[in-house]
Amino acid sequence: MKTLHEMLRDLIKRGGTELHLRSNAAPMIRTGSDLVPLDYARFDRGDIEHLLTTSFPSSVVSASQRGEPIAHSWYHRGVGRFSMTCIRDQFGAPAVFVRRVHDWSDESATFLPERTDTAEPGLYLIGGRSGSGRTTVLAACVERHVRDNSGSVLVVNDDSFPYSGSERVTLVTPKIGREILTTTGRVFGSYDVVAFDDSYGPASLEVMLTLCRRGLVVFATCFGQDGTDALRNIVDEFPELERSRIREQLSRSLRWVLTLVSIPRLKREPAFIYEVLGGTPEVRDMLKVGRYDNIEKIVARDD
Repeated sequence: MKTLHEMLRDLIKRGGTELHLRSNAAPMIRTGSDLVPLDYARFDRGDIEHLLTTSFPSSVVSASQRGEPIAHSWYHRGVGRFSMTCIRDQFGAPAVFVRRVHDWSDESATFLPERTDTAEPGLYLIGGRSGSGRTTVLAACVERHVRDNSGSVLVVNDDSFPYSGSERVTLVTPKIGREILTTTGRVFGSYDVVAFDDSYGPASLEVMLTLCRRGLVVFATCFGQDGTDALRNIVDEFPELERSRIREQLSRSLRWVLTLVSIPRLKREPAFIYEVLGGTPEVRDMLKVGRYDNIEKIVARDD
């Protein structure tokens, strides 16, 4: 029986977008509007159950075995990013549908827009809504920074981070990252860059700002429809009495906010374009006093 890794490799090689697995049928891939069977042996119910058990987290498998419809996204190392849904028929037989979400290659850093240099110490934010590709852009930033600069990088993320690998990059889970960053002194002297992927609240943001003040490059993904919205959401994580202090510290550390802005398309998934909000003196002054409306005017003027 073919492994999931082998089937995903074939999916990419043939230019497909979806992989369909059903009981008593050969795997099929979607290319354009056509479903094409692969030249594999038929999968029976046991084969698909085995694939689920050996390829996905236990929490996902347990939910599927309880008959719950499941959706799961992950980065398959060396292949790309995918999302998977699993449903069961009235007899409990599973059907698995895998959709290709993002490509990844060592050249992905080349798609980063201009005005996103990361050589200067400070905070670099990557905003967007869920599913917009923030993690992929974060990985591209790490890839380019390693390519263009010296030093070691600590990435706080789960095991789905789409990075091709470098001896100068250390990947840790959020739990281990919190342990490392509890005493920020453990980071200084060991790493020059720290990247956070959706793993922070107020406490972690305080650590980020401390790392910036100590001269490190800090990347972080965050939720936001645009750069102004991303900044507002970060500040609003804190109690109202602390927001003035956070805005002042954030204004001193901010280098840029790169946001993936959604563009609706009729009968198709939305497209995403980049908006780059630079940490200029004018933007920092407006952020310091909480004049988000003025920041929006700056973005509109510069566009």
